[in-house]
Amino acid sequence: MKTALYFEDKEAQLVLTAETDWERTILKMMHESYPHETMVGGFYECQGGWFRQSGNTYGGDVDNSLMFRMPKTPKR
Repeated sequence: MKTALYFEDKEAQLVLTAETDWERTILKMMHESYPHETMVGGFYECQGGWFRQSGNTYGGDVDNSLMFRMPKTPKR
């Protein structure tokens, strides 16, 4: 499983990208358990050495990442 922290426009996300069928199953279960806290899509390496994100549902070729959106203001 690959992990990444993604920051853009004062937003932060924890991205988990499955590499095996077992990992995809685990991420799907996590998304089903926390549908309002997670997003599904692609976060993948492309030619040139950078990463892209796309998609929003399971089933596509690149929909293998689960993203947890971090709150702008942490709970104390």
